[in-house]
Amino acid sequence: MGKVLSLMVIENESKAPRTLYEIEILQHIKDNIETNEIMVIGLGAVNSTRHLDTETILSEGQQVLLMLNEQPDGQWLISPYSSVSESLNPDLDFILPPLKLFKAGIPIEEIHCKTHLELALKSSNGAPVCIQPKSLERLFERGWIK
Repeated sequence: MGKVLSLMVIENESKAPRTLYEIEILQHIKDNIETNEIMVIGLGAVNSTRHLDTETILSEGQQVLLMLNEQPDGQWLISPYSSVSESLNPDLDFILPPLKLFKAGIPIEEIHCKTHLELALKSSNGAPVCIQPKSLERLFERGWIK
């Protein structure tokens, strides 16, 4: 979880526009980075007319839940699974769906659901899902979850 401190558009004729963001780290969810600020790159540019499926356009002052991919050159690229947050308390705002977290490389034991839901694994493919507690037994009996 972080806050956008500043941003700068990077223009390159041979590549899609990118934006360099300076992020203040407010809370680590997975790996701890030994700094309070980090520079990350997002595809797309502010005021860009191009639409990219993986476009991530943030504004100064926004709180964000960032999923980052480290590039071979050591730079951090914002994953399209990143989201804007209005709160530092995920239950008051959101928690990313467990499948998105799982696909982004978060181990199942580190995936959490909102407080009123329970984490389970689908029998068909082992994918994590968040389910209401009253549905757990019925879905288990039907073989939908394990």
